[in-house]
Amino acid sequence: MEKKIAIVVIILTVLTVGIFKAGMVAGAATSEAGSSGDPLITKSYLDERLASLGDTSSGASGTKTSADYKKVTLNKGSALYADAGTEVVLYTGNAKAVSNGDGIINITKGELTANGISLGKYCSYLIPASQSGISAISECVVFVKGGYTIK
Repeated sequence: MEKKIAIVVIILTVLTVGIFKAGMVAGAATSEAGSSGDPLITKSYLDERLASLGDTSSGASGTKTSADYKKVTLNKGSALYADAGTEVVLYTGNAKAVSNGDGIINITKGELTANGISLGKYCSYLIPASQSGISAISECVVFVKGGYTIK
């Protein structure tokens, strides 16, 4: 009886090791390093790719455009007019919406902020129409992603 159990254990062990080895070989054969089957990348490669995206700028005088958020300080009474599609986040201070259309979109709350209405701190706003934006009620800091002009 013990001999039969020992033979069964040996056979099961050999089969398990064989299946495991075959799976490793099959898995290694299907993915080439760097391919979509093996998407692991190095930090240096990622840094290089992100640096190549960089900032873009428009040709208009006094207009700034960025692919990243830029910290902008607005003095009391000044206004930031943005290109359509620009994102603005009020970080400190008080500001109100300035729009040549229906208003600006509060992405955080999913609602429209009409012309002249105060902005909520830490909310993200999308500027849907060119030359709409925000006006500083007090000195404020905003983060801007996209094209804008300060007046």
